[in-house]
Amino acid sequence: MSSPFKQKFLANSPLNYHENPGILSKIKSIATESAKNIIPGYRVASTIGKGLLGLAKNQIANNIRPVGYGDNPAGRIASAMFKPELGSVGKSGNIKGKSIEERQDFLGLMLEGKQPHKSLQVSKTKPSNSTNPDAVYYNSAITEKSIKDNLKNPEFLKSFKLNKKGVYSKIDYLVDNKARGYDGNSLGNFTMNLGEDDKGTYVSYYDKWDLDPYKGKNKTLNTMSNIAQDIVGVKPAEAYGRVYYGKK
Repeated sequence: MSSPFKQKFLANSPLNYHENPGILSKIKSIATESAKNIIPGYRVASTIGKGLLGLAKNQIANNIRPVGYGDNPAGRIASAMFKPELGSVGKSGNIKGKSIEERQDFLGLMLEGKQPHKSLQVSKTKPSNSTNPDAVYYNSAITEKSIKDNLKNPEFLKSFKLNKKGVYSKIDYLVDNKARGYDGNSLGNFTMNLGEDDKGTYVSYYDKWDLDPYKGKNKTLNTMSNIAQDIVGVKPAEAYGRVYYGKK
């Protein structure tokens, strides 16, 4: 017979949903005592909801493998409440390497504000269009290594295109090449821009590390996802850095 906790969790489990909201909305559903609490602008969860929220964040941070989360997010979240996936912090198995460690650290920062591996350093630079003086960005060593390697190919810089803001930019995955020492990609598709400062010319990279597979699809889903993030206290970590290839 299942425990009272398990019965209560399953009663609020995203498996009972007929819609397919983003993963952050599912975390919110675990955190609240009933569906009546899941409304835009709702700020105060019940005592039980807050307890479930803390447990849910901890379990997901430790038990989810932060790769391919869009395949079956509802089932994976429900399962992660009770057992770790292969490739998670709680069960690394044979899925190891700097890339998966960075992903686990981004996940930990997003859900609990801490890194299990401490692989991400706070960036000394910020995007030129950043308007929040308190915003914190993190360097991705895996991404910087990949950019440096791609800079050896003269065709790489030629692949950047002028965007609407007059900046040469591109969005890419920079697929890993194990023959050159990579074990994976930690950001997925991310934005790169060409720029120049007092140190020289550079390729910057930026990504908001967010586990919601529906972000960016349309404005309505983005708004709902942002509300869910606000309610449960989830703050996607942001990656930013500059890789210099020419001196001033």
